[in-house]
Amino acid sequence: MIALRVERFGFDPDATWGRLLLTGRQGGFVTVEPPWVYNRPSVSCLPPGVYDLEPHHSEAYPHSWALVGDGVAHFDDGVSARSTCLLHVANWAHQLRGCIGPGSSIRMIQGTLGVSHSLLTMRAIDAYLMDLRERNPQIEITEGRG
Repeated sequence: MIALRVERFGFDPDATWGRLLLTGRQGGFVTVEPPWVYNRPSVSCLPPGVYDLEPHHSEAYPHSWALVGDGVAHFDDGVSARSTCLLHVANWAHQLRGCIGPGSSIRMIQGTLGVSHSLLTMRAIDAYLMDLRERNPQIEITEGRG
């Protein structure tokens, strides 16, 4: 079940920007990701596609979700090109290592363009996804140009 959709619309040298929609819900959020760097681990955003969402909890990234799919594993399995690509709290692209940071708006924060209220946004997304866990939630990432 596709629970989340990221529609990318902004492609800067330092960041990728998107809209995050929750299936069946009004409104939405925004996202920040690293720029596209030819799918290089830890520096590039993920290719567009559909990924399973698995709960992830670590000291560094509590209450986050791992994207798992074609060439992307939850944890390094020695086979997949990418691993530990998470949806987690972050305000700026430089805080992400191939992950997605959600927020309520795109704005200047401490002199750098980022997403605001990431922690509150992530709490709302986490609660939504936890309710859908039995239905195997997925995220679809698409790209637009404008």
